[in-house]
Parts: sequence; structure tokens; C-alpha cells
Amino acid sequence: MRMLKSVIVVLMVLISISQAMASIPLGAGRKTATGTVDMYGCLQANDYYIVNFAAYPIAAIESKKPVVPDCINITATGNTVLSLDLLDRDVRAKKVALKVLTEAGQLLYQAPFAMAKQGVISAQVNLTRPGRYQAMLYVQDQDLKIDENLSALLIPLTVAMPEAEPAARNTVYGLFILISLMVLSLAIVVPRLLQAKSV
Repeated sequence: MRMLKSVIVVLMVLISISQAMASIPLGAGRKTATGTVDMYGCLQANDYYIVNFAAYPIAAIESKKPVVPDCINITATGNTVLSLDLLDRDVRAKKVALKVLTEAGQLLYQAPFAMAKQGVISAQVNLTRPGRYQAMLYVQDQDLKIDENLSALLIPLTVAMPEAEPAARNTVYGLFILISLMVLSLAIVVPRLLQAKSV
């Protein structure tokens, strides 16, 4: 009887571990919008749709080394494969289209409306110059009763541009240093003032 209880406990533990492992995303890490690498990748969303975005520079793919896909900050110019994984299952049964525009509004790529039954849209786009671009996912969604231009998912892209340090971070550091200096000066001055009055 004791042996049976031990076997049941071991089986229950193994089943719970397998359930936990099933919830962990598979595959290599992916860059997030902030440039860090994690297992969840580059989620992009609006009020209507959510996708996992990835950009694979062709030069990196051809180098035969493991590739960590870029997120919205693409590291190099040139031919790049843009991939959008449609996370909304109902969108897979609807017609979708993808456009890629330059900052000036010039059309670089346009895919016609088609169903993405596998849930992935991929496009090879030649991002020739450093700068800002925009990928736009359109969905013909009769359920929303909203114009597809209004419900389009807009994904801002930067290509081969150095990332500037956020001004907010510099401001926080500056305030921290200022407050620290004020506290330090008060810690030195106040005891001296109190000593001078007591003498």
C-alpha cells in the first residue's frame, strides 16, 4: 500500500511538472522592443489585434550562425524578412494585408489581402537606408464594423539608427544626484550649526 502511494505521488509530481513545462514558450530568445532578449519576443498590439513581430536581416540568416531576430529596432539595412505571428486565432480566418512604408510615406512593400491560415505573415523587404519605417497590418474584419484603416495595427520601425539615451532616464539620474548632494550638505552643515549655537 505504501509503495502504491509513493508511485501515485511521483506520477502526480511528474504530471504537474509536464503541465508547467507546456506553458513555457519554445525556441530561442527574441529581442523585445527595449532590446532585451526573452522568450516572449516582440509583442505589438492595438485595441483590436495583437501580433508577435520579428525582423530577420538576410545577411544574418546567410551567416549560418544562430539568429536572434530584431524587434522594432532593426540593427542593419538591406534585405530583411519581416514576420508577423497573428496571435488572435479569429484573425486567421479573415483576410489580412501588410504594407511597409518609409517615413516619407513611400510604399516599399504591399501584400494583397489573403487569409493567413497558418497564422503567420512574412515579407522580404529591402530597407535600403537608415531611418524610420512603418509596418501596417490591415484586417478585413466584418465583426468589428470599423473601417480597416482605423483598426490597422501600426508597427513603428527604426533601421540602423543608434538608440539615444531616454531623456527621462537622464532627468531621473540628475534629480537623484541633486537630492543626494542636498542631503549630504545638510548632513554636514546642520550638525556644525547646532554645535556653534551650543558653545
